[in-house]
Amino acid sequence: MSETTGESTQPAASSSTPFVSTRWTVVLTAAEPESPDAQEAFGSMYRDYWPPLYAYVRRRGYEPAAAEDIT
Repeated sequence: MSETTGESTQPAASSSTPFVSTRWTVVLTAAEPESPDAQEAFGSMYRDYWPPLYAYVRRRGYEPAAAEDIT
């Protein structure tokens, strides 16, 4: 959450957000800290997987702030 505006800095999530197909080359690239593309790969995974994971945690009854922390 942004301290000054109270707005979330996380990608939006809907209750019907599906998982995207796993791109294993992206996973493997993100796991290589020496790779010049690792940060971009991790960012791609974050954008793809954060919304459905957050929605899953929210459906388990957690409040938004707690769900963000857990996710």
